[in-house]
Amino acid sequence: MDAQEALARRLERAKKLQEQREKEMVEKQKQQEMAAAAAATGGSVLNVAALLASGTQVTPQIAMAAQMAALQAKALAETGIAVPSYYNPAAVNPMKFAEQEKKRKMLWQGKKEGQISV
Repeated sequence: MDAQEALARRLERAKKLQEQREKEMVEKQKQQEMAAAAAATGGSVLNVAALLASGTQVTPQIAMAAQMAALQAKALAETGIAVPSYYNPAAVNPMKFAEQEKKRKMLWQGKKEGQISV
């Protein structure tokens, strides 16, 4: 009986942990959806306002992440160049990154027939 009781306790703990993980995943998805919606709207002030309106507790880290996502979305909309996800969004200016990528493409694209080298 002791082995059966121990197994039953383990199963109960596993169910509780699974439910907890599912709740965390749902919360993360909601936060990601909020961040995506906030980035699509534009300004970072609107992003924080949208987060506050949703009832989510807004920490400085969340506010900064929303602001960085908005800057990256703006740079993508204006230039068509997205900052790779492996860069720290707080450390990279998306507009300067896009400008650097354009210069790199121009440098390596080669000469056209009508161009004269200087």
